[in-house]
Amino acid sequence: MLKTNQFSVLGILGLPDSDRIQVITLSDLECDYLNATNCCDKLNKWVLVEAIAQCVLAVLLLLTGHWILFLMYAPVTAWLVYKLVNKPSGDIGMYDPTEIHNRQQLKTYMKENLIKMGSHLIFFFIFLYWMTISLLNLTKSAKAVEPMFPPVGLVTFELNAQKGQEQNRLLNNDMHV
Repeated sequence: MLKTNQFSVLGILGLPDSDRIQVITLSDLECDYLNATNCCDKLNKWVLVEAIAQCVLAVLLLLTGHWILFLMYAPVTAWLVYKLVNKPSGDIGMYDPTEIHNRQQLKTYMKENLIKMGSHLIFFFIFLYWMTISLLNLTKSAKAVEPMFPPVGLVTFELNAQKGQEQNRLLNNDMHV
């Protein structure tokens, strides 16, 4: 069964990727490779998926008692939920094609996505660290299992030690005679 840390790492793997796609799409719009309608359609598809993934990860952290990680992760999730809830009523999504070029919104969206991507990458490494720690603690608590075949270095060391003991025994026998 997967633990919360493993769920967190699996879940957070996709979030920087969705942010990367959003940044690339916004830069394509900035360079006029895409029109505003196509760009906003692509971006609005990712917003709900990202919000659900972040909320699920935050709830998992809360339910499993990882309070410090939850407190670190909650502001990013709360900010995204706030943006979704407080979008203007006439807009078709978080990104509206009629207003994306107004009042430097394109630059603002680009900065927001870069900040989200940076925070998701930081959380990815934090979750990966905690997963590694929990796996190390799991292996320490498990019983030590003898390997089926000892490592090569250990075999040669044991053989050399046995030869040395045999030579010492022969030398000691020769001295006593």
